[in-house]
Amino acid sequence: MEIPSRAEWGKIDPDDLDANWAIKTFLNKSFAEAQAMFAENALHFQEGLQSMPAAAFNYYVPALTAYLTSASATGSCALTCR
Repeated sequence: MEIPSRAEWGKIDPDDLDANWAIKTFLNKSFAEAQAMFAENALHFQEGLQSMPAAAFNYYVPALTAYLTSASATGSCALTCR
């Protein structure tokens, strides 16, 4: 699967702060880069997923899943904090 292009993100409403944050944060990030971001702070970066179009969401959700199911996530706040 290829990194979603800018065109695949579609038109972003300038007033949609969440969508603008998501594109600013994730645009052109590789799977490995996204996984590293989730490892750094999964609770923070997962918020961008809900504001992504399908092409970007389908690319980046597996990076979150890969982190959450990895040994490095064991005991992390991303899994245990409430």
